[in-house]
Amino acid sequence: MSPIKIARAFLRAVVFQGTQTRAHILRNIEPDSAALKDLTSAQLAAVINIANRSYHDGRLNNGGIELLDGDLWIGQDVNKLIPMDALRALTITETHEDRPIRPQPGWPSTLRHTTRIYTMQYQEQS
Repeated sequence: MSPIKIARAFLRAVVFQGTQTRAHILRNIEPDSAALKDLTSAQLAAVINIANRSYHDGRLNNGGIELLDGDLWIGQDVNKLIPMDALRALTITETHEDRPIRPQPGWPSTLRHTTRIYTMQYQEQS
């Protein structure tokens, strides 16, 4: 498929026009495949829109979590980009305590309670 047809298709498509977005979509739809090579730019734009919509629907289904340039983006109510080095610095301390419960026939006399403490010692300078 010609670069001109692909460029026209992206102009018609309702997608972000960034270089990485375009490259990602093209990798996934394989415009030179036999199934797509004879499409018009308008038809290819429809395929691009479907691929883009599927990507964004998938992002919504995973809670808006995405790996961007080696960092972790957490969407929804968090809306933060967290460096992977910060996540590697995260330590989790777990403690267990057996708490007594009201005796019931066939039940144990205690219930295990777990507490997790998350600590992060990380500083970034830019």
